[in-house]
Amino acid sequence: MTGPRRLVHRGRVLAAGRLVHRDDESRARATVLGTWQVGDTVLEAPDVYVVRFASPRRLPAAEGALLGGRPLLAAPLQPDEVGEHVEADLLFVRGDTLEPRTLQPAMLGTWFAVDGFVQGRPLPPPPAPPREVPVLGVSREDLGA
Repeated sequence: MTGPRRLVHRGRVLAAGRLVHRDDESRARATVLGTWQVGDTVLEAPDVYVVRFASPRRLPAAEGALLGGRPLLAAPLQPDEVGEHVEADLLFVRGDTLEPRTLQPAMLGTWFAVDGFVQGRPLPPPPAPPREVPVLGVSREDLGA
């Protein structure tokens, strides 16, 4: 295979997800949590996190925009450039080599320290449902209408 024709996205793109490198783990996690919205999925590989959007969003390409469905593409590859990596979860381009990644769900619950939370007293029971009181013998005339 020859190298990809283009190595980077340009401008703003309609992204399927966002790639976050794990060079600085605390910064990467903060970026993931700042990007995540209800319905999004967070996936991970040893060197990256991926926030897979529930619906496409317009992102600056420089913010790690990912295109495609499967595989997610970190570069604007054409179908003939993906080649045998069509089953990969994510494709990077390093020089003229494609590097596939397998992604696993990220365990976001382990990111939060809950040791300092204090258990308070339990909530009171919910109030009783309102009683229905029938209104008998009231007509429009009784109300002055």
